[in-house]
Amino acid sequence: KATGDAEFATVEDEDETVRVARAGNVMLVHVDKPSGKESVRVEIPIEVVDALFSGQGEELNLRAGFAELQKRRGDIVRVKDNDSTVRIWIDEGN
Repeated sequence: KATGDAEFATVEDEDETVRVARAGNVMLVHVDKPSGKESVRVEIPIEVVDALFSGQGEELNLRAGFAELQKRRGDIVRVKDNDSTVRIWIDEGN
């Protein structure tokens, strides 16, 4: 929680680069292909990450994570390749 902006891991190989970092109040997971034409962007609010890690021991607290997600609106995941873009977002509920 107290780390602030930081890069936690970057793994590079011939096929892709994976980066896990924190920027502001968001955990970032970015996967990029060397061509630059394919990418995955996952942006998870820190409050959701904290809620997930509030479980006992090494167990994730999915109930708390989903409860925190219910408070959110907007994009969570974006996947882009040469031909298409896929977005997963949380919209206003009824």
